[in-house]
Amino acid sequence: AKNRNLIKEFDPDILIVLSADHIYKLDFRDVLETHLDKKAAVTIVTTKVPKGEKASRFSVVETNKNGRVTNFEYKPEKPKSDLIATEIFVYDAKILLETLDELAENESEIEDYGDQLLPKMVAEEKVFEYRYKGFWRDVGTIRSYWKTQLDLLDENVRFSLDDEDWTILTRAEQSVPAFIYNDAKVKNSLVSQGCRIYGKVEHSILSTKVTVEKGAEVKDSVLLPGSVVEENLKIEKVIVDSDAHVTKHKVETLEKMRKDYKDDIFIIGKYKIQAESEIDK
Repeated sequence: AKNRNLIKEFDPDILIVLSADHIYKLDFRDVLETHLDKKAAVTIVTTKVPKGEKASRFSVVETNKNGRVTNFEYKPEKPKSDLIATEIFVYDAKILLETLDELAENESEIEDYGDQLLPKMVAEEKVFEYRYKGFWRDVGTIRSYWKTQLDLLDENVRFSLDDEDWTILTRAEQSVPAFIYNDAKVKNSLVSQGCRIYGKVEHSILSTKVTVEKGAEVKDSVLLPGSVVEENLKIEKVIVDSDAHVTKHKVETLEKMRKDYKDDIFIIGKYKIQAESEIDK
C-alpha cells in the first residue's frame, strides 16, 4: 500500500510481488502464462505444506476444480486445507491499485496483504492458482533456516545446486581451496572454499573460510563465513554466526541453556548465544 504512488508512476500492466526469504526454483514466465490465459486479477503460486511445517504458519488457500481460489485465510489457527500460498503473487496492476484505493478509503491503515487485500480480491475478483510442485521453503524462522540448509545434503530432496539445466552459482570471494588435513574426517557435508578442517565434520554446512580445529567435532550444524570451532570442542544442531569463535566458555554456556531449551536450535554469535525460542516468539 505504501508503494501505490510508485506503482502508478511506473504504470505496469502486471506486477509480480515476491517474498525475500524463500528458497525455490521457478520460471516466472510459466506463472505469467497462466495469469494471462485465465485473465486473472491475481494469480497465486500455491504449494502443499512442506513436510515438518504447519499450515497455520502460512496463508491457507482453497480452490475449485478449475483452479479458481475460493477462500484465502492468513495464518489461520485451524487451517481448512494443506494448500498454502508461497507469497509469489502476480497482479493485474490496474485492479490492484483500484482495490488498494478502496481499502484506503475504508481503513485508517492497511495491514499485511493477507489481512485485507487478498481476502477482498478473492471475494470480488477472479483469483487463480498456479500449482507449484517443486522444492519450496520459507526460511523466515531460525529452525526453518537451519533445516533448509541441511536439506541441501539430502539426496532425496528435489533441489540441486548443480543441476545441469539450472545451475545456481553464488557470489563468493576469491579464496584458496578447502583443505582437509590428514586426521580430519568429513561425512555428508558441504565444505566451501577457504575452509581448514583438522577435526570431524558430519552432516553440516560450512561456509567460506571456516576453521574446525584439531579434535573438534561438528554435527548437524551450519557455520557461517570465517567462524572457528576451537580445539576438542563438540557442537551439534547450532548455527555459528560469521566470524564467531566457538570457545570452551560458549560451549559450557550452550549446554546449560539446553536444559531450558532442550529441543531448540541455537545461534552462537560473537558475544552471546541465543535459543530459537528466544527469537522466534
